[in-house]
Amino acid sequence: MEKETKLNRALMDADGFLFAANFLRDAIFANYLGLVVYGPAYTANLAFACELYLKQLLILEDNEQRGHKLKDLYNCLSADSKDFISAEYVKRCNDFKEKHDVTLSSFEDCLENYNTAFEDWRYWYEGNKNSKMMGWYDFHILIEILREMVCSYGE
Repeated sequence: MEKETKLNRALMDADGFLFAANFLRDAIFANYLGLVVYGPAYTANLAFACELYLKQLLILEDNEQRGHKLKDLYNCLSADSKDFISAEYVKRCNDFKEKHDVTLSSFEDCLENYNTAFEDWRYWYEGNKNSKMMGWYDFHILIEILREMVCSYGE
């Protein structure tokens, strides 16, 4: 499949999973009891969107990868991409914390906290999961950075 076609399809899929996660987040905030019902699907959708944005960056770098572990995908990126992502994450988290009274994960902790979130939360009822975190502001910040990088490619 042509690289551009693959990227367009992957972006559409990633955006769809992100939209679904945001829809579920709004349902959770509307009724916190919904956290029990929607929380796992919310986090799995966020994690899958993140995975797809990372895979798109890898395609752009001519380094396609498979798998669901976010840290493994991130570690396959070029040094320039990794440096940009981690620096931008720190900047945006600091900006966010100035406006909101929240604690956010360091970049390394964010990757670790959500590393296996897709695998863990899609079948959360099975237990034995590594990812204990449901999608939080830090994860949204990371995903926003990745999406913007993908969308800005070629501009």
